Amino acid sequence: MKLWPWKYLERHPQSHYTQLFVKGTRMRALSIYSMLVDVDPGDETTPEQIAADIHVPVEAVREAIAYVEADPPEIRADHQRETEHFQAWGVLDAEGNYLRGDLPKPCPQWPTPTSPQDRLEHIIAQAKLLDGAMTQGAWKYLEPHPMSNYEQLFIIGTRLRAEVIYAQVTDVDPADAPTPEEVAESMNLPVEAVREAIAYCESEPPGLLEDHRRQREDLQARGLMDAEGNYIRPPGRLSPEEEERLGLND
Repeated sequence: MKLWPWKYLERHPQSHYTQLFVKGTRMRALSIYSMLVDVDPGDETTPEQIAADIHVPVEAVREAIAYVEADPPEIRADHQRETEHFQAWGVLDAEGNYLRGDLPKPCPQWPTPTSPQDRLEHIIAQAKLLDGAMTQGAWKYLEPHPMSNYEQLFIIGTRLRAEVIYAQVTDVDPADAPTPEEVAESMNLPVEAVREAIAYCESEPPGLLEDHRRQREDLQARGLMDAEGNYIRPPGRLSPEEEERLGLND
């Protein structure tokens, strides 16, 4: 695949990130790449399925994958800045290993009450308040996926796990944390579905925690995580066979 110029990727003018986004959205190329590689090995997905779920051209998904696989310096720079932030907030140790919890959580202690974290906590609190009456059996927009190994809930009619939506808000530079409305617009979802996904993950349901337990065991067996649940090294790049399967060799 020709790497430059990108047809579907561009810088986001209002973002602190220097890496590329899918044009006209707040979806980082890295987020799309994670939907492909950061999954249970039994839940392999395709660019076509991702494209259908987030309503973008499949070529945009393939471009995002190829862009991340090229290991551009701006992604490295963004990652370095995030690492420094997370270490300052007590989320990562000096070696870059995660220290707290199964799910990404707002750090309870930030330097000032007007920090970006306050905005992030407000977004999550708003979602929890709106969906506070929901229970795992009463979600309007979430359901188990009948063909998935994951026990956690998905956005109805898609292969989008609730925690993928949640990560759009929490697994970002806090200064860039989008609102549920912005996530909904970028992913072509009802804003209520985004709020439900946030509230669901914040409740730490047993199915989600069980998925994380199985994922930890898999990562430990592959030598990517230590016994305490800290990442030792990141997963490798896609193999030539994977690139062929995903249509990246055209």
